[in-house]
Amino acid sequence: MTGTAALLLAAGRSMRFGSPDKLLAPFRGQTVIAAAMAALETPRITMRLAVVSSQRVATAVQRAGFEPLIIAAGQPQSASLAAGVRHLAGRDLARIVVALGDMPFLRRDDFDALITLAGDGAACARRAAQPMVPAVFPRVMFDRLCHVAGDEGARRFLTELPGKSRLPIPAERLRDIDTQDDLARTGG
Repeated sequence: MTGTAALLLAAGRSMRFGSPDKLLAPFRGQTVIAAAMAALETPRITMRLAVVSSQRVATAVQRAGFEPLIIAAGQPQSASLAAGVRHLAGRDLARIVVALGDMPFLRRDDFDALITLAGDGAACARRAAQPMVPAVFPRVMFDRLCHVAGDEGARRFLTELPGKSRLPIPAERLRDIDTQDDLARTGG
């Protein structure tokens, strides 16, 4: 197994944002999700999958070179993660890089550094002492990831990672867009 897949989770409910789809909201000359996808365009990632719950977002990710996987709307984040990992499990992959579609501030070098830190194991970002996505999971963890439940996704696995497997990334790049005020504060 040799490849590295990006698994972009973009099927959330976005309830705090309001009625427009936050992933398609304008952000610095593109959309929120387009900025999140651009950071995953590193040669170290050999395939890209986005788990989505809307046809409009599926079309946007497909145009950007991501394979869309549409799931039913309104499910917890763990459902997106499990669906994506199950979809990728049969592929020639050594690892999966999990990212969120509403985190447009990350950069390619953040993902490259995270993949390097993970090596053959797992790694995640950290803000202060808090482990968080983005994260890298090796193939040996795929089965466990297929069985996550609730709205915490892989948080339990991230808290188990030792400090040396947690990449410090500046807090301003680890922000997500949850509300329209969040987007307005970015100058989006």
